[in-house]
Amino acid sequence: MTPAEILTRLRAAGVRIELRGDKLCLAPKSRLTPALIETVREAKAEVLAHLREQAELAAIEALVRRTFPGARLLKVMSAEEVREFRE
Repeated sequence: MTPAEILTRLRAAGVRIELRGDKLCLAPKSRLTPALIETVREAKAEVLAHLREQAELAAIEALVRRTFPGARLLKVMSAEEVREFRE
């Protein structure tokens, strides 16, 4: 299961997902089944990386929209592409 699929399952179960530094915070705990907890544990590093990348992309998109109001984004670059572009 991909990180995006895991996050979709969590959200469908009514679980709020929050990234706090290196911690993945899920609430309410009562909505987490043992199987879902195990799935998250097994893929925690990938889920964290996915959430960080999504946050980076959102920040970049917000910066572009503030800098160029009304501009249409033609392509959203991955975090890795942005790092390569900056170098």
